[in-house]
Amino acid sequence: MHQAPALAFRVGRSRIHGYLLIALASLGVLTGVSWLNPLDAAGWRQALFFITFSIALAIAVRQWLRWPSGELAWDGLVWRWRGTGPWVVEQSQGVLQHHLDWQSGLLLSLRSETGKRIWLWAQRGDNAQQWAALRRAVFAPARWAEPAADGDAAQAVTR
Repeated sequence: MHQAPALAFRVGRSRIHGYLLIALASLGVLTGVSWLNPLDAAGWRQALFFITFSIALAIAVRQWLRWPSGELAWDGLVWRWRGTGPWVVEQSQGVLQHHLDWQSGLLLSLRSETGKRIWLWAQRGDNAQQWAALRRAVFAPARWAEPAADGDAAQAVTR
């Protein structure tokens, strides 16, 4: 059986994630405006709505702006992450897991040996030449190590 080839894939902020934030913010503003329209004067409920909405929007935008960017690499045995971000270690390796697949994008997480999880949006547009290779590496069955020299039949998963 053929294994997925080694690769390095640039990962950054997702445009889809950004578009969803814009769409949800627009819906929130429209909701608030339509709520104010039939009223003569805004009350404390409307003020509370706009304050809460503004705080939630600021948190969502800040999180999107701080999303990690860097390079996800597969060497045939282990996944490695080299990237930047305020809450991301500079270099890490670990187990990659996919959570969402929409053919031109993947929501992935890489759990390091320390248990820290890094969330990544991988998109075809970030590196179209390597997209097929990345999908093969993410969805390929795990490679099995050679049996131990003492004849033990147990095999260890290396990915």
